[in-house]
Amino acid sequence: PASEQRPLQAAACECLRELESCVPGLLAGSLGLLRGLLGQEGPVQPLSLLLALALRNALALQPQAGAGLQGLLMAGVSAARGGPWGWTLAEAGDGRLQPQAPCWPAAEGGERGLVMREPSPEEAREVRAAVVQLLDTSYLLTPAAQAQLLWLLGWALRGLQG
Repeated sequence: PASEQRPLQAAACECLRELESCVPGLLAGSLGLLRGLLGQEGPVQPLSLLLALALRNALALQPQAGAGLQGLLMAGVSAARGGPWGWTLAEAGDGRLQPQAPCWPAAEGGERGLVMREPSPEEAREVRAAVVQLLDTSYLLTPAAQAQLLWLLGWALRGLQG
């Protein structure tokens, strides 16, 4: 039954959240899948925090990558990348992985290093839908998790205009 799998699902979400913390953007291609899982029966708190972290990192890294955010938020499982998770890590010059801090990329003339960008109407609609979905489930979270969720969402939305 589904209730027996909840602890395992919660542990998996925590592990994925640690991976996303260590390698920001790792789950950016799975935002649509994570949004879909949040709408199903499962561990709400770990999945909400994972989705919020992945959304924050995708929004922070998206201007650098030039990828369309709408496609990431709506995409399901991508078979072209070897299943739902693309387990490839970017390597730096000498072959060792470089630590990545969860920060906004620096921009010329940007305030405190923020890259201010105005998303397309479709992207704005999908970001709004993801944020609303997370806020709708926030009443199920513990107070500490609610605070962390709101902090992540505030940090994620801070670089967007409109």
